[in-house]
Amino acid sequence: MDDFLIFSIDKKYLRKIKEKAQIFLKEKLKLEYKEKATRIFPISLGIDFLGYIIFKEYIVLRKKTVLRLVKKLKGKDFSIAFYTWKAYSKKSKSYNLTQKIFNKLFC
Repeated sequence: MDDFLIFSIDKKYLRKIKEKAQIFLKEKLKLEYKEKATRIFPISLGIDFLGYIIFKEYIVLRKKTVLRLVKKLKGKDFSIAFYTWKAYSKKSKSYNLTQKIFNKLFC
């Protein structure tokens, strides 16, 4: 995995770190730096990262990922999809969503 986050209240510092990270990734790790994937913004907007939307006080599941998992739950290999869902949703604020999905599937 080559995704990472850097937090600071100082935008100038973040811009400086961004430049240094770009050089390090290219020269030391031989990784391509994607300018489009790099943003500096307030965390109050939520951070879309690794299938979750991360807010200061809580974490929710990314809608696209939820829809993909629901599709798998309706498929043939239910048990694998179920345990995937259980592990994925464990770290997030998703109890009501989980109840809604399972009620739709089984009721």
